[in-house]
Amino acid sequence: MFVDHTAWGWKLFIGIISILAGGTILAYPVAAALALPQVLVVGAGLLGIMEGIILLVMAFKGGGWSAGILGA
Repeated sequence: MFVDHTAWGWKLFIGIISILAGGTILAYPVAAALALPQVLVVGAGLLGIMEGIILLVMAFKGGGWSAGILGA
């Protein structure tokens, strides 16, 4: 934020959120260890859904059958 002044508000916001998240993890390490696998599974699921949608859109725009099969 101090070197590159573009989007400094978002950088400050993410920095504050990161500090709060780190403090919460340090305060409640057992709860963080129990929540981490759930967060990773949800993240992987969302990534798969987004990739499928993108591949299906690519297939309908002329990306070929392989993109459609992978998207489905």
